[in-house]
Amino acid sequence: MRGREEIKKQVIENLQTLRAFAAINVIVFHVISISSSYGMPTEHLLFLQGWGASGVDIFFVISGFVMLHTQMRKKRNVATFYASRIIRIVPIYWFVTSVFVALVFIPGVYRELTVTPGWVVSSYFFVSQPVTGAFPLNGVGWTLEWEMLFYLVFGASLVFRSWKASVVFTFVALCVVSYVSGHLLVFEFFGGMVIAGIYNFRKFGPLLGGGVFLGGVMLLLLSLYEGMTMWDMREAGLDRFFVWGIPAFLIVFGCIASPQISSPKTQFLGDASYSIYLVQSLSVPGFYRLVGMWPIEVNYDVLAVICLAVSVFGGVVMHLLIERPMNRALRRTASPPVLT
Repeated sequence: MRGREEIKKQVIENLQTLRAFAAINVIVFHVISISSSYGMPTEHLLFLQGWGASGVDIFFVISGFVMLHTQMRKKRNVATFYASRIIRIVPIYWFVTSVFVALVFIPGVYRELTVTPGWVVSSYFFVSQPVTGAFPLNGVGWTLEWEMLFYLVFGASLVFRSWKASVVFTFVALCVVSYVSGHLLVFEFFGGMVIAGIYNFRKFGPLLGGGVFLGGVMLLLLSLYEGMTMWDMREAGLDRFFVWGIPAFLIVFGCIASPQISSPKTQFLGDASYSIYLVQSLSVPGFYRLVGMWPIEVNYDVLAVICLAVSVFGGVVMHLLIERPMNRALRRTASPPVLT
């Protein structure tokens, strides 16, 4: 029988695959919306309009799981935790944000967009939404602002010696954040923490894991009904936590409890998922702008698929040439050594 530590190590395999799916799902969301803004709307993919944004909720649940699960396996102090998150998140995000800032000085790149110094600074420091009321320059960075807020709260909870006290502190803090912001999505992080706590003290059979996973997938697919975009949800008075957060919780739980599937290709895409996620704000509009400059007659759905492939490829290249070398260099110079 495999040891518990071996199982814990292998569980990341399914999560890596899930990361890859989540990143690609968000790209599909942006391809459909941006293609329409450039006068090249998809037809056969239109039923997915808005649905791909659910990849963000899966990311949030995974993040909550990984933070607590890692802490339960090897305790880190507050400084070490913050250093690990900064090295993992900030450098490549600042790189992509700097590309956006540089593009401001190229005439005609931005369409009817006024970039202010306050917006630039707040975009770099993950506070554009509370400070300016707008998304950061790199639009997908709005999710990173919530991620960094969660890291801030969870890192502060590590002043307690007991992981249980950390969980209680984090829950109370997230309740305050939810009350002040009016958003329930912060509880998706806590849902991931709940999964970590259950996983580390309970064993699950493959039938339970598979059943929970399929249940989550079915709930997520139900949100395709009449296109549950964020605007549809707001009009119906629904928070994304109920439409996508709960299915994301079940999907992540099911992936962890199910037998692990090893696939080098999906594992690699999972490793590159952060770069894939970040680069789409450049690759998708850039693709359609370039296509619009050439008188080529191509089916718009085919164009959308090509744009998706180009975005994934661009993220992989950025991961290999920029993100990974940058992170390795920073981890080597960090003292004390930090976890990824």
